[in-house]
Amino acid sequence: MHTLNKILRHTAAAVLIGGLLTACGGAQQNEPTMDQKAQEEAKAKADADRMAEEMRAERERYAKELNDLRDDIDHRLTEVNKELEDTKLKKEERTKKEAMREELTTKRSAVDKAWNDVKNATDNTWKDVKEGVSNTAKDVGDWFKKEAEKVDKKTDADADNDGH
Repeated sequence: MHTLNKILRHTAAAVLIGGLLTACGGAQQNEPTMDQKAQEEAKAKADADRMAEEMRAERERYAKELNDLRDDIDHRLTEVNKELEDTKLKKEERTKKEAMREELTTKRSAVDKAWNDVKNATDNTWKDVKEGVSNTAKDVGDWFKKEAEKVDKKTDADADNDGH
């Protein structure tokens, strides 16, 4: 019996030592090496750079879209102002054109504000700014489409080539 206890103690000790060595060795293997840390840091930096570039490109797209809308508004404002110079314009038509000029001026102000928001946005504020700018661009673009549809209906033409 004494030999059996001795064998059991030696076996238990061997298992315990083996377990401790495995656990200690495993812990060292689970810790990232300097190369792994450097690779993770490089990947994180690359991801941050990619996101910053995407944000910059997105801002440029919105700024261009807003510039295009502003140009469209300015062109239309010039046309309306020229039409209002006509002294023979009937009162009803003059009232409509003046209302159009007022609406265009309001749209121009909204586009200018959105453009300034894009230019002044920081990385931290871009998400909120983007939503507001997107809504403004959509609203003004939709307004122009509706105006084109009104012209198409009045003239039985399809000046904007949209099939309506």
